[in-house]
Amino acid sequence: MNRYLELFPSLPPLNADQTLQRLPIMSFTTLGYPDKQRSLDAVRNLVEAGSDMLELGLPFTDPVADGPLLQEASRTALENGYRHEDALQIISDIRRSSDIPIGILCYANTVYRRGIQNFYRELADAGADSVLVADIPPEESSAIRKAARESGIAPVFLVTEKSRDQRLQRIAEYSRAFLYLVTRFGVTGTHSAPGQDLKKVIDRLRSVTALPVFTGFGISSSEDIQRMAEAGADAVIIGSAIVRLIQKHADSPEQLRSALFQFIRSLRNEL
Repeated sequence: MNRYLELFPSLPPLNADQTLQRLPIMSFTTLGYPDKQRSLDAVRNLVEAGSDMLELGLPFTDPVADGPLLQEASRTALENGYRHEDALQIISDIRRSSDIPIGILCYANTVYRRGIQNFYRELADAGADSVLVADIPPEESSAIRKAARESGIAPVFLVTEKSRDQRLQRIAEYSRAFLYLVTRFGVTGTHSAPGQDLKKVIDRLRSVTALPVFTGFGISSSEDIQRMAEAGADAVIIGSAIVRLIQKHADSPEQLRSALFQFIRSLRNEL
């Protein structure tokens, strides 16, 4: 079941005066942060607040694609006793009450440590829809793509505006749910300027695939999302801004719920 492809035809324009549809929002958080129960609460809040999709990060000791904030979130989750079984339980819990698409962001060490086939089978059984292994390039992905295909999980890969045409074609061929377009250079949560040629690279992607293009890295406001819409993106991924709210309000469930609801709903309403 591809929950991503079922999502997009159902999204209407905000009103008759707008030609652009509201971009779906994929909300990211690190599973197990700051601990298992509060992580589950935060994920539930994100769903209830109106996130269209979830991207859930599996804590890892050396998350090379993540900035300081998400590195700290991984470290805190691990220090507070996070285990892989916690991730599976949280995903299963969300799946019992929601059909929202759920993507997983992880690193190769986690996949290999669980065993490739076992890793994908467990996630499929829990209810995940896609997996992005951040530090496995598409050229070295045959084993994970095979396991993903056999488990019904969609593989996802990163692309940038610097990706050459041949590589874009390979990534488009290997991907199944969507393409993850990195909008800024560097790690997540940084404030480097967004790339100037996003529309061009999205147009290049359109020429080789009909898959949705999701944009991520450094997106945190309605203004950012509007720029992504103007560049032709199909959805946006928001991570560090959400994890920052979880960090700020981790000791108050009521305040955290209110902050996440206000943030997600403000983005949807303003768009």
